Amino acid sequence: MAWYKSLAPGSVDSWSDLCARFRAHFTSSKRHPKTEATLEAIIQ
Repeated sequence: MAWYKSLAPGSVDSWSDLCARFRAHFTSSKRHPKTEATLEAIIQ
């Protein structure tokens, strides 16, 4: 909620703009380690 309240009034033009800002703020770019299950899920 703090992030949403920190947005400047009028800075969000649409619902899709809000969604994009939300994803950009909260989505991590951290790579997750691969597991054996990941290898088993590969389909050729």
